[in-house]
Amino acid sequence: MNKRKSLFISFASVSLMALSSCHIVDKYYPGEKYVYGTFDETAFREFAPGTASKKTSDKILEPGRNGYFNGKGTQSEPKDCYGFEEAKKYHPNWFRHNGKELSWAPDIVAGPVGQYADNSSLYGTAYGQTKKLVNNYPKFGDGFLSRLYDGQVRCNSWSFYSMLLLDDKGFGTTFPYTLDEAEYFAFVARAGSDTEDSGTGRLVTFNIHITFYKESEGALAPFTVSLKNVILQANYSAENTSLVGFTFEDIGLDPSGIKGISMAYDLVNDAYSEPTSTDFAKDGGHVGLCLLELLVPDSKWH
Repeated sequence: MNKRKSLFISFASVSLMALSSCHIVDKYYPGEKYVYGTFDETAFREFAPGTASKKTSDKILEPGRNGYFNGKGTQSEPKDCYGFEEAKKYHPNWFRHNGKELSWAPDIVAGPVGQYADNSSLYGTAYGQTKKLVNNYPKFGDGFLSRLYDGQVRCNSWSFYSMLLLDDKGFGTTFPYTLDEAEYFAFVARAGSDTEDSGTGRLVTFNIHITFYKESEGALAPFTVSLKNVILQANYSAENTSLVGFTFEDIGLDPSGIKGISMAYDLVNDAYSEPTSTDFAKDGGHVGLCLLELLVPDSKWH
């Protein structure tokens, strides 16, 4: 078996269907780029000008401290890798809307893979759909990276159509707006692997480095926070994603003026029985970071 095949997802027969008007179709799905093929072929490695792959930390967050919430689990129960419940314990008010508790699922109205449905019925009910950036700031709905702002926090068989597959160098982007006010930042992720399917998934531990950029003297000035020991589920059958995040107070950063972000990571441990690599160009099995959503909930932008 060719282990470089993308075995961690079930490929559906997908046609390029009409998307809702909040997405620019030709940019959102540029043919089959980043959708089909080996890990090396499907990895998203683009960096906007002024952003870069950074692993030098201005702030380090350890699990269980500073209110940093992350994926967790045990090898016997990999599906316990949820940061959502942990985050609600730290910050219950973040997960309510008009007095009603928000749910993790469902996060998207069911429909054919590749075709966006009207998800307004989930506003005020589902966390991702209620807190997604595109709700109040429509430019987040433009272009290929709109998949990171559309409220889809689980794969729901969409797989590459709903996420970015990142090697350890990650990616970088600038935002269509500049941030004015925000309390916390979060992202949704799981691990991905092209190894043989275990049927239940396994645990993978990453150190994830997130860099925020502000404009300073005509350039983008970086501030990098490193999240230690983020435990995510991986493998073909694993569609259990985790919410990971922290407050800007936790990291000592005033969020006003943030104009972009980059992410990179280091592999700490993979529970797979054979060595895996985050260098997708190497032969053998691979493991990477699958990024589904970027969230700056209840924030203000201009």
